[in-house]
Formats: sequence, structure tokens, C-alpha cells
Amino acid sequence: MKQKKIFITGISGCVGHYLFDLLANAPGVRLFLLVRSPDKICFSYKNNPRIEIINDSMQHIHKYENLLKKMEYVVHLAVSWGGRQVYKINVEKTLSLFSSLDPETCRKVIYFSTASILNENNRLLPEAGEVGTDYIKSKYHCFRQLPGLKIYDKIYTLCPTVILGGNGSHPYAHASKELKKAWKYLPLIKFIKIDGSFHFIHALDAALMVEYLLKNTFPDKIIVPGNPVLSVNECIDQLCRIAGIKRRIAFDMTGILVRCLPVLLKKRLSAWDIYSLKKRHFCCKTINLKTLGLSSNYDTLAKCLSPSNS
Repeated sequence: MKQKKIFITGISGCVGHYLFDLLANAPGVRLFLLVRSPDKICFSYKNNPRIEIINDSMQHIHKYENLLKKMEYVVHLAVSWGGRQVYKINVEKTLSLFSSLDPETCRKVIYFSTASILNENNRLLPEAGEVGTDYIKSKYHCFRQLPGLKIYDKIYTLCPTVILGGNGSHPYAHASKELKKAWKYLPLIKFIKIDGSFHFIHALDAALMVEYLLKNTFPDKIIVPGNPVLSVNECIDQLCRIAGIKRRIAFDMTGILVRCLPVLLKKRLSAWDIYSLKKRHFCCKTINLKTLGLSSNYDTLAKCLSPSNS
């Protein structure tokens, strides 16, 4: 039986670990995993003939051009979050990876970008390319160049919202780490209200969506994985309930934060931070597992943060 060849980058991250759980023992699948630091991998992969670890980084993706031409599926999770290499990795090397694929052989590419580059109608947000962080700008400029690729019609671009998740056997997502830091401030946070809203999704649900797309088609090529929009105040309410803290009187701090933070923290706030304070509502047209006819154990913030559901 012919094995489907799947090339995956970024498997050592939070979503990557959950995706590995789903694909490692899938019948008829052979995984080629580009891993910069194998020591960061929490799962067991040794002595599995269907898993090949390529100990290298996106910086040297050109070295694997011949291998990439044989790939039928590609899941590109790897990313540079900042620094001098952010544009090279997130734009130049990503486009190099996609350009190395054979349009006759490759059936699907699943590319992870970010919802920060999109507006409420899932169209490019000009401000992301103008005042975004280096990471957001790189994702914006890479997205704009995708139509020029021969493989373009095979690409599904996933633009996740806030990703949560992680436990003892899976690295914690950045947002989950930050929420854990916020626990000690809940006795103060419970007294404030802030006008704003966002979407979120658990890393396992994002991985399940990737698994679905590897097996099925979907009408949209730009996909924003996310649960229904959650207001910042609802988020605080849920955090307080989880922590067993009563929340009664809350003062609206929106105006004070918008007016004062840029003045008080002008040397620490980026142009994107200031834009975000003014925008506040980061909403898109999202899909989740329910949209795909699947069930989720992480469709609420409480479930995502519950230790018993990790």
C-alpha cells in the first residue's frame, strides 16, 4: 500500500504536538518532520519506520528541494516570532518551501498564518502591513505573495485567533502561559471592565482541523479557526468563576486605558499596541469543529483552562 508523504514544519510547538498525536499512527501515512531542536520534542518517535526526523531549520529549507518535490501534503507550522530572521523565515524561506513543491505531485498545503492580518470579513487588514509587529508584517507580506506561486490553488491558509492549550506532554501555547501569569492579578482584575472582544481556539481543535483538511476539501481557502467571539468582560467573568472569585462591582477602564497607556508607556508600546487599544474588537468569520460536523471538548474558555481537561 502506497504511503501518503506528509512534510511538516513546526512539529515541536503546541499545535504540532497535538497534530503528531493524530497522525503518528494513522494508517498509510509517512511523516517527514523538519525539527530545529529535537530536544524540545515531548513525544516518542524513535524506532518508528514511518517517521523521519530532519534535524534542521527553515533557514536551510533549500537543501531539501528534491525531497519536497516528492511530497503530497505539507503542513507549515514553523514560524519566527521576531528578531533579525523574522522576514527571512516567515516570507523568503516560506515562499522557497512552497516553490519547491511539484504542482503535479502535491495535493494540499496547509499554511498557518495569523488572524491579525485580517479584518472582520477575512480580508487583508492594511494596518497589519503598516503598523503591525515584525511578525505580523511578515505574515501580511507573505500572504500577499502567495497568489504568485504555482502551487497557490492547493494552499489552505489557516489564520488562527488566540490559541490556548498545553499540558505535561504538550508545550503550552503562548496565550495559555500569559493567562497563567494573570491568575495572581485576578483579585484586582475582577474590579475592572474593558470594551473589547476576541476569538480563541484550543490547539487540539486546530490540529483536528488540520487532520480534517488533509482528508477532505473545504470551500474556503482562507480559514480562521476560532470559537464564537468572546468579550473581554466575559473572559474576566469566566476566569473569576474558575478561580472561585466573586465579581460584583466593576469599573469601566476602557477610556482610561486608551487615553493614558500610550502616554505612560509610550516607550514600551509599539505602533501595533496603540492600534490594538483603539481597535479593541478583533473579530473575524471563524469556523470551528462544529462547523465541520465534529465535536470538541474545548469549545468554551472554561474547558480550555480546566486542569482536568488538559
